[in-house]
Amino acid sequence: MSVFIIHKDGVYNFYSTVTDSPQYARGLCLEEVVKIIQDEVGTIGVNALRDRLERAHKKGCSSYDDMTLVELVWDNRAGIHADNMLFDDFVAKFLTLPKAVGVGEVTDKEVADKEVVDKVKAAMSDNKIVAWLMTFAFISSLLTSLFIEPNWMMAWFSFAAMFFSWRVVWAGKG
Repeated sequence: MSVFIIHKDGVYNFYSTVTDSPQYARGLCLEEVVKIIQDEVGTIGVNALRDRLERAHKKGCSSYDDMTLVELVWDNRAGIHADNMLFDDFVAKFLTLPKAVGVGEVTDKEVADKEVVDKVKAAMSDNKIVAWLMTFAFISSLLTSLFIEPNWMMAWFSFAAMFFSWRVVWAGKG
């Protein structure tokens, strides 16, 4: 994954490992993170968001390995002319909310997690019909690829897409 969610003291941002810098010029509250994920990635991203946020709350970074926030931004290029920015300066600039955004709404981890869980459940229940249609389309594509017009590459793609959609939508393991 080339974009991690970073977190410190109830404030979030997205960190790109391609540019080694944050994607937003200021810190984000939880509601903004959920909206961005929903707009850019859709339901699949929202389904995976809870696990990503758990890792970010635990280590400061949503990476799967043991990387912490400090380790992730150690060699950043977020300064002027892509220079390295010191950790404290990085946090002050990219993991701080502006005065207009209330930090108190998202500092309580339990409330923030409950909101994410509720949004994930709502997104999953709204998309059951779409999931059935996707599953049907992938199965018909798989059968066509195997029996009507034999094409093993297309069959493999159809199977992989069907498995992925089942795993994300039905099992909730995005």
